[in-house]
Amino acid sequence: MSERGESPATVGELEQTATARQADDSADCLSADPIQTRAMCLERERALGRLLGLQVAIDNTGWLRREIEVVFTKAPNGTIQPITVRVGDEAGNDDVLAHGGVSARCDEYNAAIGKLHQLAEYLATMVRDGTITLEPGSPVAYAHGELSRLDELIEQRQRITMGHGTVQLATLRRELEFFQRYDAHMAPIVHAAARVASAARPRNAPPARRARRWLPW
Repeated sequence: MSERGESPATVGELEQTATARQADDSADCLSADPIQTRAMCLERERALGRLLGLQVAIDNTGWLRREIEVVFTKAPNGTIQPITVRVGDEAGNDDVLAHGGVSARCDEYNAAIGKLHQLAEYLATMVRDGTITLEPGSPVAYAHGELSRLDELIEQRQRITMGHGTVQLATLRRELEFFQRYDAHMAPIVHAAARVASAARPRNAPPARRARRWLPW
């Protein structure tokens, strides 16, 4: 966990640290002396925790091995907030710190589902106010049907891949990529329908001249 008064390192610092320390990390926690092993792991947990701004635990059970696991809390809108990072004893510091660290991956995931929520609300608003008419079988009707179930989709995938408030970092990356692809599929349909609706909307007539200008004096 980060020390009082210290703030997490910047993305650049994390990446520099990851590159500079590729030869250390997991070997520190594999000493034949159990006491020395624990001391080294505690030091590694402290150093990684300071860099990440999160509590870090090194897993010596052999369960995670090279995997990295994130313990998180979840908000009602599906966004996640990391609390603890569990690091397999064979995982390197570069695996933990690369690309800005765990918090950056969570931020990217949250941004992806937040962007989809905005897209869903944008389409729903245009349907409610009559800007867009949903013709059965049309692409925009398909997109509306899919996006209206977005919360259900997010909850379903999180239940499968992030059960019990934990997710492996590799799985989080795959879920991020899934929602980015989903947005890349849905967004062009919604924006194309919005452009068509805007083009079909009649232009406002110019304001009428005030009648008094035409009255004889």
